[in-house]
Order: sequence, then structure tokens, then C-alpha cells
Amino acid sequence: PSWSEISELICFPEREEDSILITLLAWIGLRWSEAVALNTDAVWTNKPLLSISRVSARSNGTWVVEAPKSGLALTVPLPTPLWNRLKKLRTLRERQPALPLPAGRLLFRPEIILPGSTGIHILDNNVFRKNVWEPASENAELAGDSTLPELDPRRNPIKIKDLRAFAASVFTDAGANIAEAAALLRHSDQRTTQIHYNRAQIEKVNDPARMAIRADQTLTTAERIEKLWNAWEIAFPDAVIKCGISTHRANNRARSRNGLRSVK
Repeated sequence: PSWSEISELICFPEREEDSILITLLAWIGLRWSEAVALNTDAVWTNKPLLSISRVSARSNGTWVVEAPKSGLALTVPLPTPLWNRLKKLRTLRERQPALPLPAGRLLFRPEIILPGSTGIHILDNNVFRKNVWEPASENAELAGDSTLPELDPRRNPIKIKDLRAFAASVFTDAGANIAEAAALLRHSDQRTTQIHYNRAQIEKVNDPARMAIRADQTLTTAERIEKLWNAWEIAFPDAVIKCGISTHRANNRARSRNGLRSVK
């Protein structure tokens, strides 16, 4: 997916929380099992960081919590606006009753808990795909078209897993190397990143903001992600406003009051 396609996807879910989850998957490259297992403690309160210490998995027909795929607890940087929004979500969850252990206070809670159900209650992939992802893909015209030739990429619907490719592609397109992208996606083998996830981002490749990020090889991973987010937010303000995570929100409102139009 391109920058504009991700922006379209984010705008369509009815619940702001679902838009935030899609944004997190796209920008940080989380696996679904990592995202839905996040608890409130995963969001740092003093730095824009997210700890990934567990994943959800099925075992004997029920959900269990396991160690991450790499076997190690890891920390990834967050763009500051997204971090601030996740902190608000953390505060909201901490005011609500915790789910049965070991689930506890999940950051992204399931919509429905069936009476008498056993195991950990998480946001189920199939439920999310049916109720949120597929409608958003349809509205964004990314649901695929089976009438097109087999080699036409528009034939295939966009998948949740494709968001990891977006994270790697945008990151490397902005000047990061494969080692940095592999670390962001938590791949033990850099070849996995290069073969399956590193794709060219042709959209806005000559945008001055992105060219400046590519040219600055002194940037850390966190700084590069922060600058990328700012460039994306300026290019597609509607998406971040939809999630309530726009740093330019106040400026946009001020322009509206003054009868000015924001430039996209």
C-alpha cells in the first residue's frame, strides 16, 4: 500500500480505536498477534516507546499468551503524536475493569466477550477483518478485482499483513538501511526483510521532505520515524485528524475559523 492508500483505509472505520490500530500496524510494522496482545504497560509514559513482550496464539481451541516470535522482549520507537494518542487509550483502559489474567488490561479490547467462554479474550483477527478491514478496503477501493489479469496487482485485495510491508518500505525509502528495517520489524534474518517486505514507495518519492530525510544519514531510527510521520501528516491531514492524532489539528481549525483552506 502507498501513503495515500493507508490514509484512505484509516479514514473509513467507524470507531476511532480501529483507525488507531490500523495506524499502529502500518507505522510500526507490528504483527497482528503482537498488537492484540499489547497491555497498557506496553505504552511507555515517559518516552515515545512501545514494549513488545508477548504475542497471542491459539492452543487447543483457546487463546494463550506466549513470548514474541524472536523469543526476546523488544522495544520500538513511536511517532510522538501516535504515542500521545496511545497514552490516552492506556488511561482509558486503566479506568475499566481488567480482563481475566493473563490478558489483563489489554490496550485493544475485544468488542464481545461470550458468557462462559474460556481462555484469553482478545480482538479476534477474523472478527476484525469482517467487521472493520473488509468494509474499509471496499470503501478505499482496495478490495481487489478478480476480472483483472493475474499479474495486475490491483487484482488482489489488500491484507492486514501488507501493513508490515508498508512499514518497511516507507522506512527504507526514507534512507534507512536493511539492518534498521529488519530491527524495526523484529526479523532475525535481514533477508526476510529484503525479500518479503522491502518494496519501493514510488508515491511522493521526490517530495522535498522525504528527500531531506533520505539525505540525512545521521538520523536515528526514532528520529527518522518522527520526521516521516510529520511528512505524512502534512501530505494527508484528514487521516490523522480522523484518529485524533494530528499535531496540526489546532492549526487546521484556526485556518477554518479564518476562512482559509488547508493545502493538501
